[in-house]
Amino acid sequence: RITSYKYSEIAPGIASDGVNFLAVWQSGDYGQFWDISGMRLDDLGQSLDTNSTVISRSCDVQLAGASASGGSSFLAVWEENHDIYGARIDRFGNLFNNHTMKISTAEEEQDAPDVAYGEEDFIAVWEDNRNDNFDIFASRIDSGGLVQDSVGIAILVDPSSDQRNPKIAFDGINYFAVWHKVLDSLGTMFKIEGKRIARDGGLIDPQPISITTGDKQRYADVAFGGGKYLVVWSDENFWDIYGAFVDTTGLVYPSFSIRVASGLQQNPV
Repeated sequence: RITSYKYSEIAPGIASDGVNFLAVWQSGDYGQFWDISGMRLDDLGQSLDTNSTVISRSCDVQLAGASASGGSSFLAVWEENHDIYGARIDRFGNLFNNHTMKISTAEEEQDAPDVAYGEEDFIAVWEDNRNDNFDIFASRIDSGGLVQDSVGIAILVDPSSDQRNPKIAFDGINYFAVWHKVLDSLGTMFKIEGKRIARDGGLIDPQPISITTGDKQRYADVAFGGGKYLVVWSDENFWDIYGAFVDTTGLVYPSFSIRVASGLQQNPV
C-alpha cells in the first residue's frame, strides 16, 4: 500500500523515468470533490515521499489522471470540467512553478486523456466532443511545458460514430494511439482501432487500423516492447481479456486470450 486516505482514491496510473516511478490517481470525497494526487516510488516499490503530492486542486473536479516521463521531468494530465489540463513534476516530486497548463479547452467535452513521451516532446490524446460526437484529438507539449497544438490535432474525426477512451505509446520513432469505436446507435457494439502518429504530429495512417473485427471489444490499452506494440482490451461477450501484437508498420497479428475465466475480467492495462 502506497497511500491511505480517509476518502476515495481511484483510477491510478504510473510512469517511469528509468530510475524511479511517479504514480498518479484521483482522490476525493466519494465523487463530489476530486483532485489529482501523485507519489514517487523507487524500483522496489517503496515510497520516496512522506505524503502524496497534490498535483491539481481547484474548484472544479479533476478526473482521469495519467502520466509520462520525459527523463528529467514527468508530465501529468487530467480532465477538469470537461477540458484537458496538465502539470510538470520534477524528479523530486515538486510541481514546476506550481503551474498547470491548458492543453485543450475547446467547446463541448474533452475527456479521458492519456500521454506519452517521444524523446523531445510529450503528446496527449483524448476523446473530444467539439463536433457533437466523440472524436480523437491530440496535442504535443514540449519538455518545457509549452503546448504546441492549442487547437488540437484531429487524429480521427468520424461524424458517423463515437470514438472513446484513447491510449497512446511510443516506439522510439513514432507513436501509436488506440481507442474503441462505437458501432451502433445503442452503444452496445464496439471494435478496437488505432493510428500511427509521427513525432511532428503528422498522421502516418490516413485510415484507422482495425485491430479487432468488431463485436464487443472496448477499453483498450497499448504499450511497446521487443519491437512490437501490444494492444489489450476487454471482450464483453463473456467479459474476458484479449490482446494482439501490432508491428511498427501497422501490421496486426492474430489476437490471443490473456485471461478467460468465469466472472468478469475488465479494465486491462
